[in-house]
Amino acid sequence: MEKCSEGRATYFVWDGNTILHEYFSQDVENSVENASEAEAEIADNLVTWVFNDGFVPSAKITSEGNYSIISDYLGTPVEAYDEQGHKVWSAELDVYGRVNEFTGEKDFIPFRYQGQYEDVEIGLYYNRFRYYDPEQGKYTHVDPIGLAGGNLRCMVCK
Repeated sequence: MEKCSEGRATYFVWDGNTILHEYFSQDVENSVENASEAEAEIADNLVTWVFNDGFVPSAKITSEGNYSIISDYLGTPVEAYDEQGHKVWSAELDVYGRVNEFTGEKDFIPFRYQGQYEDVEIGLYYNRFRYYDPEQGKYTHVDPIGLAGGNLRCMVCK
């Protein structure tokens, strides 16, 4: 899976519903002439994500260093620390998922509420099958599973 914006391509590697890696290329036309150049570019730009159970991000691994991610009780990332224990990122979200306050680079940790990946170019959060708009506090489309996703006859089933 990939996305292109402002002359830069971002490629994503998934394991089922979990994002494992992402890497960047300034060459959106894929004109790298040999495989060793492509491999070197990927190695320099590779980001590996580590998750706990339930899609809770716990670490970010890059060529620049390893970072621990601290999440709240909902699984929302709230802080990130480098290998020396220095805080490099923090974020506070409002009830709709908008980033109210942050330190560091806003997109250093792109995950917001559970399962949401912020697409900074369009200002929406990707939820695997649809986008969420934090400014409106709602999804941009209906759930693709529609009404087939559960028991419609009861609120709490035993």
